Amino acid sequence: MFSEITQIKNDLHDDHEEVMHSHMMTRDDVNDDIRHILETVVKDVVAIREDLEGKDYSEHLSQLHLNLHESYAGILDAIPHHVKHGEFSPSIGI
Repeated sequence: MFSEITQIKNDLHDDHEEVMHSHMMTRDDVNDDIRHILETVVKDVVAIREDLEGKDYSEHLSQLHLNLHESYAGILDAIPHHVKHGEFSPSIGI
């Protein structure tokens, strides 16, 4: 009976080793997985960069600059008129 138990134990150990070996990833498998992930990330970054480079924001920025300049000039022109006619009373923080 002892020999049968020993044989079962050995068989289980061998089966366990076989299963573990068949499910273990090799170093090449891991390297392939990492390489695939990195290639995907690089591809996505390149696509984002190309999308951003394809956009031309210069017209929008020029229009914004012009609007700000016109608003600033309008404020500067209006302040003396309002002060002269008493329509502007600055608060002194009291």
